[in-house]
Amino acid sequence: MPTADKIRWLKKENAEWQWVCDYIEGNANSAIAEDIRNILKNREPSHEVIEEIIRHLTRTERGRDFIKRLRNALRQHRYRSSEKGKIICTFALPTNTKKALRKNAERLGKSESDLVDEALNQSERLIEEHRQREQRLEKARELERRRAKQRIELLRVKHHEAMRQIQMLATRLSIWELALGAEHPDISVDQAMLADTAKEKTKAVKKAIKTAVARWDFLQARV
Repeated sequence: MPTADKIRWLKKENAEWQWVCDYIEGNANSAIAEDIRNILKNREPSHEVIEEIIRHLTRTERGRDFIKRLRNALRQHRYRSSEKGKIICTFALPTNTKKALRKNAERLGKSESDLVDEALNQSERLIEEHRQREQRLEKARELERRRAKQRIELLRVKHHEAMRQIQMLATRLSIWELALGAEHPDISVDQAMLADTAKEKTKAVKKAIKTAVARWDFLQARV
């Protein structure tokens, strides 16, 4: 068979040479493995190299028998892949990664594609766990924001009530101060003077509370 002839049953577009390479490594006997090593000569496998190996093996009876088994296994692989909804993907891996993947697959008694599939599934689980964790954190943050808003509203209510009480107490205090300062305590009080006195006392209290609130707002903004 001329070396230029293509192996038509080996699909290049689906990167089936990778599966064939794994099959050869896992099923070739010592004689065939020695033949393959002589062909490779330290070259990295590729579609063209696998075609060259197949052409070489078909020149011997033992090689033809092996290739026959390989083709049957490939047909079964295609069928199983279609049954399970799998799609053959083509992607390049660094040489060290490919070697590590192959070594781990052999150690675990699994195919390289199974290991990749497991790794992707684990990655999806980790992503989903991260998403759920972020959702829980966001809910916790939202709950804390609502609680903080409620605390602020409560403080505003308390502040309003405190100012109302201060206004009332300042008014009463002014009545007593003006009444005690008069020659006759039971005389009527000048309402205009009373209002001005109460206003001055309340103004100082408001200023102190405003300063405290401003300081609190400044500290909250920096947290």
